[in-house]
Amino acid sequence: MKPGDVINLTLKNILYRKTRSWLTILGIIIGIAAVVGLMGLGDAIQESIEVQLGGLGGDKLIITPGLSQQAFSRRADFQGPPRTTITTDTSGAEPLTEDDAIAISRLTNIYAVAPMVQRSYEVEFRSEYSTLTTQFVDPLSTELVEEPTILDGRWLSNSDKTSCVIGYNVAKELYANEIRVGERISVNEKSCRVIGILEKEGGFTGMDDYVIINLGSIDSFTDDYDDELSLINIKVEDTDRVNEAEESITNLLLRLHNTKEEDFTILSFASIQESVSSITSLITAFLGGIAAISLVVGAIGISNTMLTSVLERTREIGILKAIGAKKKDVLTMFIAESSIMSFIGGLIGLLVGLGLAQLIITLLPIAFNVPREASMNLQLVINPLLLGGALTISVVIGMLSGFLPAKKAAELNPIEAIWYE
Repeated sequence: MKPGDVINLTLKNILYRKTRSWLTILGIIIGIAAVVGLMGLGDAIQESIEVQLGGLGGDKLIITPGLSQQAFSRRADFQGPPRTTITTDTSGAEPLTEDDAIAISRLTNIYAVAPMVQRSYEVEFRSEYSTLTTQFVDPLSTELVEEPTILDGRWLSNSDKTSCVIGYNVAKELYANEIRVGERISVNEKSCRVIGILEKEGGFTGMDDYVIINLGSIDSFTDDYDDELSLINIKVEDTDRVNEAEESITNLLLRLHNTKEEDFTILSFASIQESVSSITSLITAFLGGIAAISLVVGAIGISNTMLTSVLERTREIGILKAIGAKKKDVLTMFIAESSIMSFIGGLIGLLVGLGLAQLIITLLPIAFNVPREASMNLQLVINPLLLGGALTISVVIGMLSGFLPAKKAAELNPIEAIWYE
């Protein structure tokens, strides 16, 4: 039999048994849709997390005094992006100082070092008060490390002593009246003129809720500064040499602090990205594994349908073999039938799965009552490898499921088959 004749006869047999064929195809549709939908959701979550972690920068390090217990925390009310909160055990630890920052800046592979002091102060604007994190930074080095994007106004300069830059949320959302460039706010009861407003960032390191002031003028805002830094932000020249830079910094601080045991913590964002990425990949694979169970059910459905078809068409098979059809022709015909049904089911399953993933992504913020700006901003990820693999798997499952029934049909004795009742 010619390939065209096999396909033509196969399609006629599928159409002749419409109800049974579509019920069989439905099993494959459900299986493929579940795999594509859940793995698509996993890919969307992974992509969203990696985008947010991308803001951390694989070439950046953060040094904090003491041993870090928690790197990041999300606002309890879910009304904004996660804040960078570093909780450390500083008991017995040597404090980080501006001299430490200067020494680190002299190491090789270091692009910029930005010392920072963080304090929580009452910030007043037009008789409204909010407790905000105030960052005292070195303007030039912080600009090199953080690369802040200004929405309005300008970034700090070394000559700014009673000026500040504020985050997007501070300017636009925290107070009843919007804060504009040129207006004054009170930080720890000290007047401060706003010279710049940052673009909205979100993500893990967004400065949307911060007030940023020149470290050189910290004595104007507090009386208890004693050269101790809250943290040191570092940007490395080459991402591939982050580990080398981290080792150099560790050795330097151990020598400067005259200790053999680390009394500081170095956070590498590259390692955080790798860890989170591996976790989300495992979650995606786990979801796909669960969904794959439904493919097994679909495969059983195909085998059942093809076995029933062999019994119903025994006489037809006998006639085909009597007029010259070979065993391989009968085998090809039945395998082609199961493969075509699986292909149709797989194709429809892809579309249903993508629609399912998009539906879940749309409903997640609503189901958990999370504001859009606070959500992960999930976006459907079209993964050609996933789609192609799912369709290929559906066809392979169809072929394997139809093989035994096809083999049984091909081995029928033509005389016995013709007289089969």
